Amino acid sequence: MNETQYQCKCEGLFVWPNDTCHSYEACDVITNGSCTCINALPIDGQFCQILPSEYVIDIDVRFFDLFLVNYLRNLIKNISLPLTLSNSINITDIDMNTVCGLNGTEYECVCEENHVWPSDTCRVYQVCDDIVGGTCGCIRAFPSEGSLCQRDINECKDAVSVCGQSSDCINIIGSHMCSCWSGFNISNKDSPVSRNNSCQDVNECLETPEVCGPNSHCTNSVGSYNCSCLSGFTVTNRNQSVSTSNPCNVTLPLTEYLIEIQINSMDSSFTDQLRILLMSFSLPYTISDSTKITEINITTVCSLNETQYQCKCEGLFVWPNDTCHSYEACDVITNGSCTCINALPIDGQFCQILPSEYVIDIDVRFFDLFLVNYLRNLIKNISLPLTLSNSINITDIDMNTVCGLNGTEYECVCEENHVWPSDTCRVYQVCDDIVGGTCGCIRAFPSEGSLCQRVPALVPFFPEVHEDLTRSWMAPFAARNRSTGSSSFTTLDGGAGLTFLVVCGRHEEFLKVPVSQATPFGNAETWPSSYWLHRSRLRQSDLLPGGQLLLPHVCRSQCPSLFE
Repeated sequence: MNETQYQCKCEGLFVWPNDTCHSYEACDVITNGSCTCINALPIDGQFCQILPSEYVIDIDVRFFDLFLVNYLRNLIKNISLPLTLSNSINITDIDMNTVCGLNGTEYECVCEENHVWPSDTCRVYQVCDDIVGGTCGCIRAFPSEGSLCQRDINECKDAVSVCGQSSDCINIIGSHMCSCWSGFNISNKDSPVSRNNSCQDVNECLETPEVCGPNSHCTNSVGSYNCSCLSGFTVTNRNQSVSTSNPCNVTLPLTEYLIEIQINSMDSSFTDQLRILLMSFSLPYTISDSTKITEINITTVCSLNETQYQCKCEGLFVWPNDTCHSYEACDVITNGSCTCINALPIDGQFCQILPSEYVIDIDVRFFDLFLVNYLRNLIKNISLPLTLSNSINITDIDMNTVCGLNGTEYECVCEENHVWPSDTCRVYQVCDDIVGGTCGCIRAFPSEGSLCQRVPALVPFFPEVHEDLTRSWMAPFAARNRSTGSSSFTTLDGGAGLTFLVVCGRHEEFLKVPVSQATPFGNAETWPSSYWLHRSRLRQSDLLPGGQLLLPHVCRSQCPSLFE
């Protein structure tokens, strides 16, 4: 009794367990989960318990047969721990650490796996293996005192806490080794890598300015760096990174060469073999980093045809017009070119590529009408012809049709100087006037057929021509040549009876319309093949079903003065 309450104190190595210290008020400090005094008399009749202690016991076992060593080693490995000997004694670990035996005339004591001799022992006795980290695994002695082999501690289990960031930790018996990753280094090079002397990124671009070689730019990155060539320079070997061994050199301008090779063969089958070989040739063919073959063609094949040479063009190649006329063409001259001549050109000329023209319609879609105006201005400011390559030129860019939603339906409006074809104006509802069978706006989004087409080029207008029109249908209308000061006449096309000009006033917008020759008028023997007519005067009733103009009808209704 302590005045008014009980106090229960433990004797010697006995203590109250943790739960008892908290269930009853402890009257001393709770240390390691136990106390030695409580202010109560436990109602369960519990008493102080023995203080748990840990003991390490070295047991020296001696055998004359090494087989028993292996037997003991396996036996220890298979013991299930903890091993309870009594209520107060548990074996928590069994460790076989050292095996000593006679090697000839002297003892050798070898540590078991994951065990080492203390560094002091390795210094005192002769070792029979390497000293690593100040420790060893074998000594040529039987120590009379001191500890035996000790279990190694793997310090690298938590490498960052041991070596710091951006490093590798290598565990060795009795110690560990830290090293920095590639591209990293420690700030204090006199001390080893550790948590307090951790690895930092190396800026190779500052430490070694010439790391990328000449004519290059170096960019540092974490743990590394990147090299690139300066503008106007190219790396020597494109398949490898820029470096001092693969430096940047001056970029040579890209140049294209056309090389013509003449092959003479007495075997006519050689041409077929060469043709098959070139068809299977994979292009572009790389000769070196700076030289590529992009195209190979057979252009001309010349052979003896009885007593004279014939040179024929291959594929899309043709002889130019002057060659076709200079040498006798052996096929039809079409569009100023031919594909065969009865000669071997003395100037060594070969067939040339046939130029082709293509019209490409491009559908561009926007959600913002501002972009339509932007595109329109962009096209207007493009300088033509626009060269894409040696064989491709864009000669004309034409914005012809703009479609957009007007309420709930589409309206497709032609750009300036463009009209819808007459068939389109008949098929769809128009949203402006039909003039000359064409229109400029339809309420539809055509799924097929051509878009708006450019209005044909206008005839040049001579203000004085209407004063000097002949009334005869037997000869072409002419314009007075005022430059000579006389009243002479010159035909507009330079030939008689080919082109007629009818002018009904001082108008500047005329269309050239084909004329029907089915209906003669008066005593005319020569009819004009076309008729220049002001667009505002053209009516659908003046056209025949084939789109030709009924000249007498038009001239009587539009220009009656001609028939007076």
